Amino acid sequence: MKSKRPRKFKITIRQIVVIVLCILMVLPALMLPVMGLEDNQTVTIVLDPGHGGSVEQNKIKNQAVGAEKYGVEEKNANLKIALFLRDELNKYQNVNVYLTREDDSNSLTLNERASIAKHYNPNILISLHNNACERHDSNGSEVYVPNGIKYRNSMTQLGNLILNELSTLGLKNNGVMTRTGHKDVTSTDPTVQSTQETAYYSDGTVSDYYGIIRHSYNYGFPAIIVEHAYVDNYSDAVNHLSNDDQLKALAQADAKAIAEYYGLTIQPLEPIIQKDENEEKTEKKHKKKVQIIDFMKKILKNSLED
Repeated sequence: MKSKRPRKFKITIRQIVVIVLCILMVLPALMLPVMGLEDNQTVTIVLDPGHGGSVEQNKIKNQAVGAEKYGVEEKNANLKIALFLRDELNKYQNVNVYLTREDDSNSLTLNERASIAKHYNPNILISLHNNACERHDSNGSEVYVPNGIKYRNSMTQLGNLILNELSTLGLKNNGVMTRTGHKDVTSTDPTVQSTQETAYYSDGTVSDYYGIIRHSYNYGFPAIIVEHAYVDNYSDAVNHLSNDDQLKALAQADAKAIAEYYGLTIQPLEPIIQKDENEEKTEKKHKKKVQIIDFMKKILKNSLED
């Protein structure tokens, strides 16, 4: 019986080139350490439930008490949306949520609301409202954003996300808006005819009409106003503002958009057992090396079989 000669492998120049290229490609990956993801920065959000307080309290401060129609009292709807929204946002990681008011015991001026928010050094103040109009012929949602150039584009992006989510509930999307027209009054004496001129921010852009946006801008953070639905529109009121489930749905839509804008992720249901940092890095590095070696084996095998 004749013994079989061992098979001789002939390696071509092309195969040698392929092998060398594979080594050069994977060598840096084997040498570099595995870097973990950096922790996300915490986002601080202040929610401002619009209006609040008694008629008398608001009259003293020359403020509107809020719309009321079809059994819906705007100030209470705003507060419930804010409380639901806080609960929804607290399901996410790396976010702190505060409210300018948590009950109906007091009337806050717009500057007081912005000042409360400033205390928390927020990324944003979101003023939660519902709308009404003199002719009672409007419906749907809109978001007001700063006219000031510093925040206009970024807040427009957030506003569109919120409106897109609210539209999935059946609300008409009226768009993202700005409103200017705030006036600097040169005299507060009612007997003197005042001259009014358009006011500007320090960056040269025309200041906003709505005080909550204007004061926040001057304090150094953005504010938006979310007008969810029209209290004086029968369809909006009955279908979106009449009970807690409907108000919670509005809050959930807001939360989904806010989370998408800031890249928030849901809190894990179960606590994660943290491994030792060095152990985790070693494990990741070993796993990557194994994957690279397997990849090289496949390349070499295919090259030698050609």
